[in-house]
Amino acid sequence: MQLPVLNANYRIGVGTGSAHRSRAKGQIPAVVYDIDVNKIIEVDKKDLESLLTIYGNNALINVQLGENRIKCLIREVQYHPIHRNIIHVDFKPVNEDTRIHTRVPIRFTGVKESARTGGILQKQRQNIEVECLASSVPKYISADIGRLAIGESFSVQDIEIAEELTLLTRPDEVLVTLIAPKDYAESEGRVAEDNIAAD
Repeated sequence: MQLPVLNANYRIGVGTGSAHRSRAKGQIPAVVYDIDVNKIIEVDKKDLESLLTIYGNNALINVQLGENRIKCLIREVQYHPIHRNIIHVDFKPVNEDTRIHTRVPIRFTGVKESARTGGILQKQRQNIEVECLASSVPKYISADIGRLAIGESFSVQDIEIAEELTLLTRPDEVLVTLIAPKDYAESEGRVAEDNIAAD
């Protein structure tokens, strides 16, 4: 399996000042959490953004650090709370045949179809936890919610996942519920009152 390569350089210094200097020159501060000594590095912002767009935030990649090529899983990508630009990334060295626990984002499909019912989607979770080989972590898992009716929920157990994945999130956990809009609930209430009055 050919893995994407992300070039990296050692970062001078640690802490907030070092991180600011990296960002000022178009780099993203990062850490490779190694067993022996953590490696304080920086990676090119545009290269990282391109890699995440293609392979996702939990991809298995090769971090090229000088002459050393380190096989890593993207452990966490941190974003600015307001501007949503990347401010830091963590890498975890792994082997392709290592089984890992990780969170995989949910990609909801059929949103337009569910919207035609007039309901409002209320999302409870946007990712699930799975166990799999480091080489088998998917970019995302699809959840088709196009057939939801108002008042219905879509749970973890409703997702179709690949055989190589072991689900760790509780199957009964709700991912999304299609709730009725306020005017719908009020109109239903009026119908119920009219029925009672008619009786």
